[in-house]
Amino acid sequence: MSKWTGKSDFCDWCEMHNNPQEIIEKATVYYGDAKVAINSPHDLIPYYTHLTAMIASDQNGKQTIHLSRDSWIDTEERQFLSHKIISAIKWCRKANKEKVNFDYDFCKKQKDFYISQYNSESDEKVWKNIISILNARPALIKDHINKDYRKACEFVEEYMIPAHFSGVHDEMHNRYREQFVKYCSENGYCAFSINFETGEWGYQNQGEWHPVIRNMCFAIADYHRMMKGYELI
Repeated sequence: MSKWTGKSDFCDWCEMHNNPQEIIEKATVYYGDAKVAINSPHDLIPYYTHLTAMIASDQNGKQTIHLSRDSWIDTEERQFLSHKIISAIKWCRKANKEKVNFDYDFCKKQKDFYISQYNSESDEKVWKNIISILNARPALIKDHINKDYRKACEFVEEYMIPAHFSGVHDEMHNRYREQFVKYCSENGYCAFSINFETGEWGYQNQGEWHPVIRNMCFAIADYHRMMKGYELI
């Protein structure tokens, strides 16, 4: 399993089941509906944390590979966050009904409240930012949450998080992103950071810009903004 996702992802397919040069020579790779331009092993790297949604090969060994829309790091993080968001919405409705403040202290008193002892600081920041977003956008608690919990999670993961909670990230997945971005920057891709005290861009190495890596850098920046106490609303 990949060191960045814990899954059998595109990195594993390229480096364990094949080798990158074989993929260049034998495979046609699709990312969404678009064909990926792969002329060298370097071109494969940004997609390493995506899962292989479908792989087909012919008798001559030619491969057609369709990659998942999102990095598994993003997909799994949304799954982790969806449980907290669903709970927070229910508790926000409860607080409104009881005419009390909906805040972190209120959430801590709920019987299903959970915070990881291993990532307690990060978990607390995640909860507080979810709470601040719901307080700033009260219409969100009016969205229908399906009684079927799996369907409710899917709704939150596919709609609510991208639209309203995209700046909320947890410690584990941030660590995966930082490790992967470091690997990309060591292999010729540009990476950056942001200084939130000055509003200026911090570290930026020379290299090729790529949208997948750029989005990961912004997600890492959002995590550190959250941890420093800057609200994301």
